[in-house]
Formats: sequence, structure tokens, C-alpha cells
Amino acid sequence: MVGKGAFGKVYKAVDKLNPEFEVAIKVLDKSKMTRRDLACVMDEVDLLRKVDHPNIVEYFETYDDKNFLYLVMELCTGGELFDNHD
Repeated sequence: MVGKGAFGKVYKAVDKLNPEFEVAIKVLDKSKMTRRDLACVMDEVDLLRKVDHPNIVEYFETYDDKNFLYLVMELCTGGELFDNHD
């Protein structure tokens, strides 16, 4: 686990066929989300699909089951955006 938030956790994962390819998998617990929360997440996914910029995290894939939503994204290391780096 590399992080957690209000709706779930983020895990580091490695591609079995290419161990050098690492991703972040955001696992969102649907039971903790309202319909509006889920709609906002899907809007974010739609937006990420459309953008391609070096300063925006790259989105790869979404997996959905009865209880969880899995977002596969670029793994960004180096801490939180708002961490104090003084």
C-alpha cells in the first residue's frame, strides 16, 4: 500500500510480463461512496482518458466489480503534492 483516502487505498503493482513496468492501483470501496461520489469518480476517469500531458498522471484502465472500482494509473513517487519540502 502506498496511500489511502476516504474511499479506499492505493497499491503499487508490477506487470507480471514486464516487471519493470510499475503502476498504481486505486481501489475504491463502493459501499463508502454515494451515487454522486461514484459519478464524480467516473467524470474524473473520463477526463483522464482525454488528456495527455507530462504533468498529469497517466490513466491506463478501469476494472469494476460488485463491491470495488479499480483504477490503474501511472505510479508517481516522491510524496504528496502538498508535502513541505523545505
